[in-house]
Amino acid sequence: MPLTSITIPNSATSIGEGAFESSTSLTKVVMGNGVTNLGKRTFQYCDKLSNIVIPKGVTRIETQTFAHCASLTSITIPSKVTRIEHGAFFNCRKLMSITISDSVTNIGYQAFTECFNLTNVSFGNRVATIGENAFSGCRSLTSLTFPSSLTYIGSYVFSGCDRLTAFYFKGNAPQFGVSWGGNNRGYDGRLVPNATLHYRSGTTGWEAFAGYSTALWQP
Repeated sequence: MPLTSITIPNSATSIGEGAFESSTSLTKVVMGNGVTNLGKRTFQYCDKLSNIVIPKGVTRIETQTFAHCASLTSITIPSKVTRIEHGAFFNCRKLMSITISDSVTNIGYQAFTECFNLTNVSFGNRVATIGENAFSGCRSLTSLTFPSSLTYIGSYVFSGCDRLTAFYFKGNAPQFGVSWGGNNRGYDGRLVPNATLHYRSGTTGWEAFAGYSTALWQP
């Protein structure tokens, strides 16, 4: 009989790698408050899982934990998570909204790649690095606002984001990897749009982007 629901007791502290991977009939997961660790690929390819609450004690979203969860529509990253690892939400095609807590400092390589319906990303106030291709193929994004903590954006982060036309930076200019934006071909050969970089008065480093469209941001 196909697995359709799971209840993890409060006494459990860890869920192992690939524990429920490819449980294609799974629609409901209730995890106890004692869970602090979700292994790699725990819920990968759980096609019918549309909603999940990550326990408050979890400190890291591991590699491909929720990758290919084709029905997942929204996610809130709890307040103790510091890292979102490689491909954590890769190809979550119906994911529309992400709320990233203030505890998160690192967003890994391809973390949200090919989340085609993603329209809203709320970054916490401590995000420092965004890895390569982290949002590539997120073709429904139109604008993004980054916290002042941001210091690095990797290569091809926004490749294939055809509708993305505006970036808003609260702090100084971060370092960028090769071909982060502008007229550069991304992973799938499509052109990255010429988004305008909006920056605040008193911030520094924007002279390095003379070839890009920039504008003073007065929120």
